[in-house]
Amino acid sequence: TNFHYSGRRANSRKQSIKLCLNSQLFLEKQMQTIEKNIDIAIQHYNSGDLSQAESMFRQLLATDPDQPVALHMLGLIAFQSGYGENAEALIIKALAIDPNYTDAHANLGFLYLELSRPEEAVASFQNALTLNPNDVDLRINQASLLRELGRLDEAEFDFRKIQKLIPHDPNALNNLGKILFEQEKYEEAVTKLMASLQINPDSIDTLSVLNSTYLRMGLIESAIVILEKLIELEPQNIERFKQLGVNLYRISRYPEALNIYRAIVKLDAVDLLAWQGIANCLGHIPNEKLDDQVISELHFCVSNNQLSSSMLASILAFYILDQSGLYGLSRAEISKRDWKYLRTN
Repeated sequence: TNFHYSGRRANSRKQSIKLCLNSQLFLEKQMQTIEKNIDIAIQHYNSGDLSQAESMFRQLLATDPDQPVALHMLGLIAFQSGYGENAEALIIKALAIDPNYTDAHANLGFLYLELSRPEEAVASFQNALTLNPNDVDLRINQASLLRELGRLDEAEFDFRKIQKLIPHDPNALNNLGKILFEQEKYEEAVTKLMASLQINPDSIDTLSVLNSTYLRMGLIESAIVILEKLIELEPQNIERFKQLGVNLYRISRYPEALNIYRAIVKLDAVDLLAWQGIANCLGHIPNEKLDDQVISELHFCVSNNQLSSSMLASILAFYILDQSGLYGLSRAEISKRDWKYLRTN
């Protein structure tokens, strides 16, 4: 009897195990089906077929109302369809079900950015980075946003983290150099910017920041070298020429400054500041006069209505005053006279 009873117990256990296995296999199959449908719906979303994607995600929710991926993706679709508040509610619901859903935290941050709620965006980005601290792209987004918000210390921390994650990336070095410049940490900024230029020597952005850094440090000669490189890369950028002319003039390199200002006039014959620069430089070069070539260039501009006579008078006034008050006229007096008088006298 005991054996028979034991046999009945054994048969009962086998049946229970079989039922459990069948149930487990069913759940696994169901999960595989859900995952397959999610993948298909995401493919529709990525291809731009939002209508089909939305339909499939809603079908998934009909089966499982707490499916976090479906809620999250419907939130993205809602936002792209112009329903920002609905999008926010759907993504928040997804996160309530799965607080460790990194992509949902990140996309909620981007949603807040689009809704002009930057502080909430930072909080969401930070939640995502807590779960995945080595996500470089997301950390770049957070660092850039912190910088825009004026939270420079926090931005610097993120840019340093990024540079450690991708130490040989020129953009990472450049971004760190920029934030150090804004923090007035000029020497370290130069180090990072120079390291970036070793990898990408023709980066106009990096060269521009390095130029500004040198000028803040009072290293005008170094800034001039960088400006000359920038002009090589942007030969039509008049502002670069102007910066170079001003800085050459500041350190009394008048003949070089004069050549730069004349180069500007070739690019833009009516640039008043360039003509004033020419006059100023001529006033500082020994034995240099307002020669016939310069007067001819000025006359051409006036004759072709590219410079008014009052602008011309102003330009010549700079030159005359720099020549120790030649003619004994003040700038105000000169500005009242016409260009022919100035030339013949």
